[in-house]
Amino acid sequence: MRFIVFFLIILLSCDNRVEKQVINTPEMGKDFYLNSYEEAEEQYRENPTDQLLKQKLHYLKMMGWPSMAITSLDQAKEKWGLDSELVNNYISFYLKNNQYAELRELLATWGKLHELDEGMKEANIIAHRELSLRKEAIELLIDYLYHHDGADNEEFVAKQFLLLGDSLMSIYHFSKLYNLDPTRQSLVSQYVPLLLNVSQPQRAKEILLRSTAKDTTMRSSLLLARSLYELGEFSAAKRVLKSKYQPESYEQITQWFWNEKQWDSATYYVNRLIAMDSSRQWLFMKASIYEDRGWLNTSYDLFKYLAEIDSTDHLAQERAADVARKIAYLRELREASQKTPVLDLKPKRSLNDE
Repeated sequence: MRFIVFFLIILLSCDNRVEKQVINTPEMGKDFYLNSYEEAEEQYRENPTDQLLKQKLHYLKMMGWPSMAITSLDQAKEKWGLDSELVNNYISFYLKNNQYAELRELLATWGKLHELDEGMKEANIIAHRELSLRKEAIELLIDYLYHHDGADNEEFVAKQFLLLGDSLMSIYHFSKLYNLDPTRQSLVSQYVPLLLNVSQPQRAKEILLRSTAKDTTMRSSLLLARSLYELGEFSAAKRVLKSKYQPESYEQITQWFWNEKQWDSATYYVNRLIAMDSSRQWLFMKASIYEDRGWLNTSYDLFKYLAEIDSTDHLAQERAADVARKIAYLRELREASQKTPVLDLKPKRSLNDE
């Protein structure tokens, strides 16, 4: 018993010593690098040493190359001349600040004396694409793939062709990426939507089913449901989304029932949407469904309500006015039909019949 008590005392004292030795590192505030940069900048004005300039560049890099960084970058260029590290810093700055003409000029200058590395080539392609130099950008992409043909390279090229608006080339390189590495997230986020846009739901379904074990996000579920729906598997598509209990899933289900003119189901799910999130957009959708269904009075009341609670909602005002005109037109037709005399279609008897 004495041994047990002694052991517990030692254990507790050890725990206290360990707890006292824990070092809590303070988190750097969001202004830490800005304050450090401003301090280094002030010192640099008084004494422009290489060390202070390096510190300034470090702080600017940690801040993500804000627009003021160009001054320090130019100072470094004047002091030390261009080297690959400084070129890459310039590249990061130009990309961050959308200065694509300057980026293109920098890489043209550097490329006259040095071979561009992989990252520089990618930046050069982006610069030409952003400057709408489509032909040159495509030529650079072809040359880029000739020298770099891994999964990362195929992914980069596929995305660039997508941004250039060339769906066929983008699909081609995404398919090559799929063969190299089917786990890439861009296959779900960019390749699958592209396949659906060009009416290839079967291929989209195959990719999604292979990735669903690792990707169960709402976006992935929506894409899988869209693939199934476009393949005619309507019930399966809706089952994928019914279990998600998210506004995005119920919005899609509502839209499908609405398109199918299954009014009760569309109304049921739009009401579920409103119960989850009473945003104006769902009330607007409900009013639109009622209008298409022919329940014009209820539709008008909803549109009018939305216009009354927000006087800047001109679309709701316009829709309320449109529905009001429909109601008035139908009322006129009904009243006109009631006033139309009933024709006597019974043949008149001739005098000879009398």
